Amino acid sequence: MTDEAEKKGSSNVLKTQLSMFSIIPIDSTQEDVEKFCSKFWTIPLFGLVFGLILGFIFLISTYLFSLGPAAVITILMGHVLNRFLHFDGLMDFGDGMVAHGDREKKTKALKDSNVGAGGVGIGILIAILTISALSTCAGFSVFSNNWQWAILFFPIAAEVLAKNSLYITAAYGTASGSGLGNMFVNSANTNDVLKSILISAVIVIPLAIFMLTGPLFSIIKSLLVGVFMLLISMGVGFAVCNVSMKSFGYVNGDVLGASNELGKVGALLGALMVLCLL
Repeated sequence: MTDEAEKKGSSNVLKTQLSMFSIIPIDSTQEDVEKFCSKFWTIPLFGLVFGLILGFIFLISTYLFSLGPAAVITILMGHVLNRFLHFDGLMDFGDGMVAHGDREKKTKALKDSNVGAGGVGIGILIAILTISALSTCAGFSVFSNNWQWAILFFPIAAEVLAKNSLYITAAYGTASGSGLGNMFVNSANTNDVLKSILISAVIVIPLAIFMLTGPLFSIIKSLLVGVFMLLISMGVGFAVCNVSMKSFGYVNGDVLGASNELGKVGALLGALMVLCLL
């Protein structure tokens, strides 16, 4: 394959990711979707693009409002830009997890289009926790000379690592047999998990060192923030997969959406743990 063909292929993969996971009006063919599925481990790269968009929304919002409202606007815009796709999966996952009874009853609750108390509860709590974690992480850097870089860093890292969690859940899970999410699960491969982790590490860890290091953050502290966020995202991916396989017997699109949202808040809480303890 020539360099030009490789660049075109990479461009098509990113175009397909934007088409499938955002409201950006981009047309993609079945062939594009199949190519993306064959390189599903590149999903953290979409997280980078999406995170950059949200990072600038967060930065601009901090000039207009305080950190709290800015974080609310940023998280809200993230859900709007991806059509609440992952948030919907999170709520369905919540319904399935709180359902009483055997696997069949849990699966029925997971697939039910009506949202119950479990879905509403977990959706609200995770949204509040994500907003709180994002604003608090940013609050550690507002008095630093390079606070704008830190404001950009946290949404970028959170989105990249959310996609890493999603991929790990897909790679170690078993598809239910139908649906778009199941196509991703079937495409994900445990042999490619390291690729997703490496892409995430190459993006997040250098950015943490570059964007956070300053008067309030040493290089070591910045490095630990990046590393710990990565480790938490990996743990969330494995945990969501394990819980889903035990509760439902498979991983579907709703579970992947839940893994994305839980990986996001997990990564931000991981950063907070380092910032609070060191």
